[in-house]
Amino acid sequence: MNDDELMSRAAELPSRFGPRLPDDHAAVLRRIEGGGEWDMLVTETIAALAKHKAPVTSAERDELRELAEATGEGGEYVAALTVR
Repeated sequence: MNDDELMSRAAELPSRFGPRLPDDHAAVLRRIEGGGEWDMLVTETIAALAKHKAPVTSAERDELRELAEATGEGGEYVAALTVR
């Protein structure tokens, strides 16, 4: 995955997964997105989904794993995601 694709896919995370999280945590994701910290955004999205046991599909889990691998961050939280 090149940097442009990573940036594009990471930028979508707050709008895709934010509604599944408490408002305060969704706001944190939007602030991180605004700062362009894509690695941190991937990590925080995965960690928040795991912490709040927000449901994700197996395809979403796989996509989040791919993003974590591309950034080298957040992979430790993928196994804790709630897949439905």
